Amino acid sequence: MKKRLSLSAVTGRMKGNGAFLGVLLMLLIGCIINPTDFFTARNLINVTRQSATNGLLAFGMTYVMICGSIDISVASMLPLSAFLSLYISNYSTVFAFIVPVIVCAAIGAFNGVLISKLNFPAMIATFSTQLFLRGVVHVLTGNSTYRPHNENAALRILSTGSIFGVIPVATVLLLVMFFLLNYLLKYQPTVRNIYAVGGNEEAAMMMGVNQDRTLIIAHIFCGAMAGLAGILMGARTGGAVPLGGDGYEMLAIASAVIGGTYLSGGRGKLSGTLFGALVIGLSNVFKMQDILRSHWERVFIGSILLAVLLIQSAAGADIKKVKKLFLPKKKGAARV
Repeated sequence: MKKRLSLSAVTGRMKGNGAFLGVLLMLLIGCIINPTDFFTARNLINVTRQSATNGLLAFGMTYVMICGSIDISVASMLPLSAFLSLYISNYSTVFAFIVPVIVCAAIGAFNGVLISKLNFPAMIATFSTQLFLRGVVHVLTGNSTYRPHNENAALRILSTGSIFGVIPVATVLLLVMFFLLNYLLKYQPTVRNIYAVGGNEEAAMMMGVNQDRTLIIAHIFCGAMAGLAGILMGARTGGAVPLGGDGYEMLAIASAVIGGTYLSGGRGKLSGTLFGALVIGLSNVFKMQDILRSHWERVFIGSILLAVLLIQSAAGADIKKVKKLFLPKKKGAARV
């Protein structure tokens, strides 16, 4: 006797594999629209290189979203980090990598303090920080693109270098950070506490979890990843643009949500976020065809995001209530 597949089971399976299915869908679309140019080693390798910046940003965003928070100030951390890295690269290669990450991690800690200690709404606190940092970048760059006096060899390798002439260094960096952050999320109790805080604050408090410290730690990781992503962005473009990174916070959130991270907190995994970032990266197929305008790229990403949110909502809702939305009402039923 075959078992009936319940709505909860269907949504549960889809939310766990949604990002992977999204990658397969993008590959299918690429096969249909432009298989000649899309399915080339050069393009697919370039996709992984382009996905590295958003992927790093999305890893940090996943941490704060699991913790039940959000950080939209990362969009301004990107150009700030790029400027600091390029400017300091004129004097020291080591500090060009260290200082931006430390500065952005400190900004993340500041955001965490505003949200946890002062009870600021996460959206308002990080939006205020975003505006402040954007203004700082305009001041530092003189409202124009900043370029270093000399090209730094290490930054050049990070942007265009590859291992064995095949795997981009940026992709290697993305994978290294994925394994490191994923390990911490699974086996480091202090970091793993973000699941408890994001899932049920009262239960976390009863377990003895320091909620404020956990939230601040999550934002520190988010800031550090934004700093690393900014270094990569500056290395790729060769300059720090005052408006650089605009909209990247939404791409990071979209990558995390497509990967199965809940906006309400308590659920999420970095492997899903990694595939989510690849979905965003593979959407470049819309720039490689003449059938549709490239603007359809955003339409498609938005459609996937809405579908995932609907699945998450259905999975978390009362199944009986969900069925009532789609099943016709019985005739003669009494009104309540």
